[in-house]
Amino acid sequence: MEYPNKKHKRLEVDDVALTVTEVARTALKDIVCKRMLPLPHVYEEVFWNVVKKNGYDDLMSQMHLPSMPPSMVEEFLQQTEDVLDGVQVTMDSFFTGTKDHIAGISDTIEGIEREFPTDSEMGRKIKMLIHHNQSLQREAAQAQEKLRDQASVIQDLRQKLRIDPLTELLNRRALEADLKKELARSRRYSFPLSVIMADIDFFKKINDSLGHRVGDRVLQKLAEILKKGVREVDLLYRYGGEEFVIILPHTPCKAAAHLAERLRQKIKKYIFTIPKENTKFSVTVSFGVTAVRDGDDIDGVLSRADSALYEAKSQGRDKVTAACLD
Repeated sequence: MEYPNKKHKRLEVDDVALTVTEVARTALKDIVCKRMLPLPHVYEEVFWNVVKKNGYDDLMSQMHLPSMPPSMVEEFLQQTEDVLDGVQVTMDSFFTGTKDHIAGISDTIEGIEREFPTDSEMGRKIKMLIHHNQSLQREAAQAQEKLRDQASVIQDLRQKLRIDPLTELLNRRALEADLKKELARSRRYSFPLSVIMADIDFFKKINDSLGHRVGDRVLQKLAEILKKGVREVDLLYRYGGEEFVIILPHTPCKAAAHLAERLRQKIKKYIFTIPKENTKFSVTVSFGVTAVRDGDDIDGVLSRADSALYEAKSQGRDKVTAACLD
């Protein structure tokens, strides 16, 4: 991608926000064009490359840019996907029209050939016309296929942005979007909706004493146990470092608490081994459970589940505490 020549351009303070927005959009476009995953560290590197290539050196001294807000990536990908969808519709319409046009031209050509069977000049022009229309058809088909590929890349990027790379569970960004939808569905169809929040007890001690690699293995195994223990309709997320959240559609609070108890017992029974160090250990998890109530929003539901989890921690950990009304 080419960048405008703006070497050592002096930025006024009032222009900084506008310039940052311009650079951010250019960086995101570069990421999408190169089919890279727009993770924060990738975005940050591309962002500063754009800054340097554009000569916006004053940005370095005027501000400290935080990592890319997740909402910016999601919004950009959504806008890009919307544009591609619109172009795809136009191209599909154009492609259909082109095929109809070529079919019509072919019928006309056949009529002309019958009318001027011995006219060599006319025959030459007819062949040129046929070649032109065939080329147009091929180019339209290629453009249509390329747009489909680009739309697929955008969809793939958006899906990857919803996944936690370590545990391969849905991530916090996905949780906020999904819980909003599930709240709306629960209200519309009047079915119960429960949320479980889980936290590994004394996880810092595992990292400190056994190392972060072992800590990562613990997170991966717990994600596997949780995934096997829930239904296909349930939604499982890595909420934070050692925290997990489960959304349970069509599930009352007490039923969710029973599920949390079964998961707690399964996790506690699992024995982790470190063959090289001849070490075996187990972990415990505390659970907080709640159900959606009238007037709840995302923050309200998660806050109540978090409070229930805090209560389980304060009661000695390795417990399930439920904030239920039923």
